Amino acid sequence: FLLGNVLRNLSELTESICAYNEALKRNPNHIEAAINCGNSYKDLGLINEAIACYDTALKINPDHQEAIYNKSLVLLNDGQLEDGWRLYEWRFKSSEAQHKFVQQPLVKNIDLWRGEALDGNLLVLPEQGIGDQVFFLGMLPDLQHKAKRLTVGSDSRLIPLLQRTYPEVHFIQGESDIDTSQMTAQVHMGSLGQYLRRHANDFSAIACPYLLADKLQSATLRQSM
Repeated sequence: FLLGNVLRNLSELTESICAYNEALKRNPNHIEAAINCGNSYKDLGLINEAIACYDTALKINPDHQEAIYNKSLVLLNDGQLEDGWRLYEWRFKSSEAQHKFVQQPLVKNIDLWRGEALDGNLLVLPEQGIGDQVFFLGMLPDLQHKAKRLTVGSDSRLIPLLQRTYPEVHFIQGESDIDTSQMTAQVHMGSLGQYLRRHANDFSAIACPYLLADKLQSATLRQSM
């Protein structure tokens, strides 16, 4: 198992898989070997093999958070969106995901949004890095049809761009800007996909571009080139 980890860290993925499989032969209940073997298969783009490894881990422990979270990533990458998004909610329980994500916890005393039409103000909480937020915020046009008002948390560097693109949405930087008395429900932006991107053809609804550049600044930059 340790050899597999060393090989994986050296990006010797095929060799790491052999080492993990050897560890599993010696101890079929070695759950970390099964998960790491799946991760190596995932990085090689071998989807079915990766899922088989995560399923092996889940036979040992059906509630293993890291196995479920990593399986969700493979399913989403493979276009198995409904199952992928459902398992992706385990990121809140996964120590690996919690370590990677910079995310704001749910705010006390605000109901959790579960995809229903909302006659009120929906709070969308930020999570992960700036690139992930740009991806998730591509669902804002769809989300505007779901709620009467939107309050969206985001990285401060994105807010001028977002305000220009979505002037009817209220953007905030942090929890201190949240007026809980004005919020009807809340959701993390990474959870929007399970309601708004359940099928491949849902992505065809994405406006292109869905973020608007500053025209004056763009013109100035073009002139300077």
